[in-house]
Amino acid sequence: MVDNFLPNFDMNEQRAMDKNVEGQLKQIKSDIDKKREYISPVTQKDKEAHQEYLDKMKGIFDEIDRLDTIRFTPKHPINEVLEQLGSTRLTEGISAKELIKRPELDYQKILPFVEGPKLSEEQTKRVTILIKYKGYIDKAMRQAAKQKKMEEKRIPDDINYEDVSNLALEAKQKLSMIRPLTIGQASRISGINPADISVLLIYLKQKYNEE
Repeated sequence: MVDNFLPNFDMNEQRAMDKNVEGQLKQIKSDIDKKREYISPVTQKDKEAHQEYLDKMKGIFDEIDRLDTIRFTPKHPINEVLEQLGSTRLTEGISAKELIKRPELDYQKILPFVEGPKLSEEQTKRVTILIKYKGYIDKAMRQAAKQKKMEEKRIPDDINYEDVSNLALEAKQKLSMIRPLTIGQASRISGINPADISVLLIYLKQKYNEE
């Protein structure tokens, strides 16, 4: 209940207090400016390391794109190797990229048949990982993007949580008292669970026509 969540909390008393907001903001700005002095500027060595990383990743993605253009047919000699590795023989054409997705195969094993560019050991491993787990990686990225969007989604100032049907009583009380500015803030309030957030999102869409 509210009394247990914030015991002896008097909203009128809080409003009457001089919280020196302007002074606190100046102090925060001063602290940030001081911390900036400890941040090292980007050096030429840093730039070169970053460019090296970009070049390495470009080599990986260029090779993945190239593998997508290479095709094997049922008559290709790779069928013999597939049998040796315990993999099913080809019955129809397939790209090298799709072939690598098989559990028993990886980029290194089909390399003799694709005449690949010279890649480092790390790049070779990443080619396999990015091909095999593309679905999982894409799903994780979508979830991260969705989370970021929810984090930034603002809650209208005039919302009345008592009007939100199916919202738990505890959630109504806490949201009404704390008045979070965004869905992200609301989701981090103790006692607010994912079901409450889902109900709130549905209400916002229906009441305020928000996506």
